[in-house]
Amino acid sequence: MKVRRVHLVIGRAVAVIQLAETATADEFWHLLPLHGQVQRWGGEISFTVPMDHPPDPFAHESVSLGEVAYWPMGHALCLFTGVTPASRQKGEIIAAGPVNRVGWIVAGLDALRWVEEGDPVEVMRLVQTRFGRPVPLDE
Repeated sequence: MKVRRVHLVIGRAVAVIQLAETATADEFWHLLPLHGQVQRWGGEISFTVPMDHPPDPFAHESVSLGEVAYWPMGHALCLFTGVTPASRQKGEIIAAGPVNRVGWIVAGLDALRWVEEGDPVEVMRLVQTRFGRPVPLDE
């Protein structure tokens, strides 16, 4: 099992994403580093990515808190930090449409709740130092 982590900076918020072992996550990994601009839709933070990956067989609309997914229809990476306008029940998180799992937020989820529309996004690969702190790769 490969462990691939991504360093995400949005405005003043910092988070770490662990990627799933999916074809969509593989494609996303190979695009890094990326820059973008935040769009908000309730508790969903998204930004456009240069991917054209089709919905996979496990594409889903009901997501978990902290899940990271690719929305094929919008060509966007989505971070789910709370309920969205599509949510029908308390605590339910529903994406705008079927999404492909990319991973999950493993650090910094609370900080992302304060991210605002238009904030700049920077995404890069991570490695671990011997001190256990994440360090961006220079590739």
